[in-house]
Amino acid sequence: MRRPEPIMLNNIQSNPPELPHSEYRDVWNQANNPNHYMPIITPAYPAMNSSYNVSLHTLEVMKQEFKRGYEITQVIIREKGGEGWHRLFEPSDFFIKYSHYLQCHIVGNGENPESRSWIGFVESRLRRIIPFLETLPLKMPIQLYPVMSKTQKSNFSVCYFVGFNLDMEAIAALPDKNIRINDCVYRFQ
Repeated sequence: MRRPEPIMLNNIQSNPPELPHSEYRDVWNQANNPNHYMPIITPAYPAMNSSYNVSLHTLEVMKQEFKRGYEITQVIIREKGGEGWHRLFEPSDFFIKYSHYLQCHIVGNGENPESRSWIGFVESRLRRIIPFLETLPLKMPIQLYPVMSKTQKSNFSVCYFVGFNLDMEAIAALPDKNIRINDCVYRFQ
């Protein structure tokens, strides 16, 4: 994949010469960050990529949504005379879009600050499961659905879903024709 040009409001300023060396900061550099798929650089010193968390999968989901939004907008402008903007805000098709889903339960132990803190901690790390799933024969994209759902596990549990489609050709090439998601989930824990 060709590296994208960064989006910047101004040129990246390196460490100013008048700044003491002890106060130098890491300044974003495209050559040192080849896995930044959608670099949006902050305008102030030190320059940083504000979208460093974007992976190939999240970039693909965003591109699909930008395309969908553009197509809906074009229809509204061309055919509806500016009516129908609500179509941009229709519920997601996430739960019909993928053939398989991983349900991620986060279980707290009560209605207390520690339990809420634990759930928040796990939520903040949940996006990190995607790289583990990338090792499996799955098609692009692997999508984390960022909406918390209540569960029946306990009164203090929530869950999130990850949707994906299998790459049947890659699975057919495997010696035992099976994939094991357990290893990915174990390594994530």
